[in-house]
Amino acid sequence: MHKQELIDGLKQYKGEWKGQRAFADFFAHWLGNLKIPSDEKYDFYQIEPHLPQLAVDAFDALRTGTDEDTVRFRKDYESETGREVPNVTDLGASYILDQCSAVQTTLGFMLRDVTGHEWVARDIDAYCNAQMHLLQQTFDKFLRLVYRKGLHELIDKSARTGMSGRFGEVELR
Repeated sequence: MHKQELIDGLKQYKGEWKGQRAFADFFAHWLGNLKIPSDEKYDFYQIEPHLPQLAVDAFDALRTGTDEDTVRFRKDYESETGREVPNVTDLGASYILDQCSAVQTTLGFMLRDVTGHEWVARDIDAYCNAQMHLLQQTFDKFLRLVYRKGLHELIDKSARTGMSGRFGEVELR
């Protein structure tokens, strides 16, 4: 798929979820202004492998842009969703449910539908949620190396303070 084919698909996209139609309009506009020399020079250039990065760049531009068109598109998005445009890559920068919804439905499902490629939604999830996946891996490693190998036995399970324990001068809560 070339850039112009993606723009045409975005313009025709109706959207099933809140925010999809508004972002599709903005993304088409944003891509129309994006200069990709390879797209014009080579007819074999495919845009799909770059969709996670492009979609996140566009979504961030929608969230932070100050030009008149972007502000108008942002108002459309916020009106359609009933909330501000979330930060889709920085963990904790936006309300987590808004962030997850934007990644999964507004970016992932929409671009899967427009391109016809199921893998696009998975790639967008992996790209946008990299911090969350790394945090989960770190937590799992803690469980494996510390909690299950003795910390669990040291915790005072009878206390009504949840998972807490006293280790000499240190109190863990």
